[in-house]
Amino acid sequence: MPALTFEQIHQRLTAQFGDAIGPLQPAKKDPWCTFAPGRVVEVCRFLKATPDFAFDFLEDISATDHPKEGLIRVVYHFYSYRHRHTFIAKAEFFHYTAKATPTNLIRRPSVHRRRTYVDIKRGRQFVLSLLP
Repeated sequence: MPALTFEQIHQRLTAQFGDAIGPLQPAKKDPWCTFAPGRVVEVCRFLKATPDFAFDFLEDISATDHPKEGLIRVVYHFYSYRHRHTFIAKAEFFHYTAKATPTNLIRRPSVHRRRTYVDIKRGRQFVLSLLP
């Protein structure tokens, strides 16, 4: 199967998950969309398990802390070795409602040995990335 375009992947995710997938956001370099924070793990499992997508590698994961807004923004860069396509998604988590939900869904670069942590600066609370 040839690589799917970002728009094709986004259409199928929207059909499957509805409002949990945000609108397509064209960017200067790469398009992206948002995932509802409570459904990130579910959507990621779908991206990995669905043969047409087969996202088996997390190319990059990054997070930024926005204390004035009370948010942590996480960006996921997915890649499929089988189909040679990519997908970028973002999710926003509130500081005190984000759940630590580590999963072993998708392989990641060795630079991310364990998990990506974001220090919230207030207290000792840490937010684990949803895909280590």
